[in-house]
Parts: sequence; structure tokens; C-alpha cells
Amino acid sequence: MDNFNLKKFLGEKSLLNENAPGYDTRKFGEALPTLESVKAAHEAKEDDKKEIKEEPDPIQAEMKMHLKQYRDGMIDGDDLANAFEEIIYGSVTPPGYNTRYGR
Repeated sequence: MDNFNLKKFLGEKSLLNENAPGYDTRKFGEALPTLESVKAAHEAKEDDKKEIKEEPDPIQAEMKMHLKQYRDGMIDGDDLANAFEEIIYGSVTPPGYNTRYGR
């Protein structure tokens, strides 16, 4: 009996489904997973996937990028203000530029 192989005894079809959730982590004597617990675990994983896939607001991301450049000393306060104005209002007209006729 030391070399008894249950899978060989039962053939290729095993009574145990080794792909079932909780098969590897369930301890002896613990209750089997219920449909509700498996469904709740699956929904929690799907919610986590949705949260990961959601991208941050592109406007906030661009503003954060400009703030980081300002903090790192790559741009000065005027450049930061111009960048925010461009983000908020669209394009910024440079000083001395006539929008109707050009320069």
C-alpha cells in the first residue's frame, strides 16, 4: 500500500478537481468554498483589474509633470504659469502677436 496511486486506480478521470479555487490553500477540516465565496473573490479581482486599467486624468497628469519640472528647477515660475494657462485655456498667444493678422 505504500506505492498506491489514486489517479492510476481511478484512471485519467480524477474525482478531485485540482483547478478548483482553494484546492491548494485549503487546510484539512476547512469547509469547501461556496459559490458565493468564489463569486465574491472573482468580483473583487475584476474590480482590482478595472481600477488598474483606469488611467489618470490627462490634464492632472500634465499639470503634475509641469509641477515636477518646476520643483526640479528645469523651468521657472513664468514657464509654469504659461504651461498652466495653456492647459486650462488652450493655446496661449505670445505677447505682441496679433491674432487677426499675425505678427
